Amino acid sequence: MSVITAEVLNTIFDQKLEPLNKKIDEAISSMSFINEKYEQILVKLSKFEEEKKSLVNENKALNNELQRATNKLQEIMKSQDDMEQYIRRECLEIRGIPCLNDQENTNTTLNDSTAVAKMAQFDSEMKAIFDKNDTSQHEKAKLYSQILENYLHFKRKRNVEVTKPVPIAFAGDVEKMQRQVFPVHWR
Repeated sequence: MSVITAEVLNTIFDQKLEPLNKKIDEAISSMSFINEKYEQILVKLSKFEEEKKSLVNENKALNNELQRATNKLQEIMKSQDDMEQYIRRECLEIRGIPCLNDQENTNTTLNDSTAVAKMAQFDSEMKAIFDKNDTSQHEKAKLYSQILENYLHFKRKRNVEVTKPVPIAFAGDVEKMQRQVFPVHWR
């Protein structure tokens, strides 16, 4: 057997350990690389979590605002519906306008528009009368609707066409005013 000297032994160990040292160095460098990437990912993750919290808070605020806007819209729609019902309660509806088969609808439309114009004149006369007298809005509306209803009822029942302007004078008593407006009816 040959004698192995310390130098030879160190050389053999160096040769055998050199690949292990290289692998350990590579493992250390890759671990440091992975550690750097892990730190970068943690930083990005914390930023994403902050953004997520911000977006969640913003989303909650927007949902609250949307809920408030939806409630306000429903309230406005209900108010509009109530207003429309209030306005429709005293609307005049024209039905049963006779139209012959050989008659042109243009003439009927013109006659209808003339009737509407007369109603508008009646309305403006009533407004002028009410403006001169000091009465509440409720009394004005009540008196106006009663006079108009009786006027139309009288025209329908008697089949009378009133072509001259209707003389209207404001009076607290509706019956007295009706006697002035429709003297033929009260005979």
